[in-house]
Amino acid sequence: MASALTPFIVSSLSTTGSATTGALTASSVSTPALIARLATASAGINLPGNKTINFGSDQTEATNAGSIGYQLGTAGALDVYGSGTTEGGRVFKLWDNITIPGTLTVAGIVTKQIPWTNMVLNSAIATNYGGGFGIAQYCKDALGFVWLRGLINVSATGTLTTLPSSCWPKSGNAATNYLIAGAIGPNQTVKEIQVFFPNGNINVVPAGAYWCTLDNISWDTSVT
Repeated sequence: MASALTPFIVSSLSTTGSATTGALTASSVSTPALIARLATASAGINLPGNKTINFGSDQTEATNAGSIGYQLGTAGALDVYGSGTTEGGRVFKLWDNITIPGTLTVAGIVTKQIPWTNMVLNSAIATNYGGGFGIAQYCKDALGFVWLRGLINVSATGTLTTLPSSCWPKSGNAATNYLIAGAIGPNQTVKEIQVFFPNGNINVVPAGAYWCTLDNISWDTSVT
């Protein structure tokens, strides 16, 4: 039976000892000698209790940013905090392939970076609102949903843009051949955005001069 390996235990820093024997010194923590010592640890590194490893400790950062610790913030869990200067804005990124043999629990929102495309607006019908507000754009996610966003000024009823065929809805109201979505306008009034199938035209009604937002208007292109 193989004998148990003795781990390298980091319990505290002191001003005695050296990088190779005894307690770790404050100066040896950043030296190659410390790395050499860690490389000789027969069973890895043990951090007892709730002590942490903190990356970027010399950076301006939020509480626990860059830290890995046992039950640092969650009972019964190994907590890993990303980098960042604000709590709730810390970022942790895993590269390439990820395998999760157990259950994945997500408390927030799952998002995927999707390239947005600027709409080519019919200027006789609508223009971008401007003034620092988002321009009219569309995207199609991995699940086949098309999303719109942006703030526009409407000057007349009619077709404000036509989307590419990959973004066309497959079905709608049989009597009118379009899907209807509500767009919020002045004083929280609801304007009507019509998404036609099968030609991908996007119309706005009623006529008149007003602004409206396209945010959160979406449809499923896989539904027939």
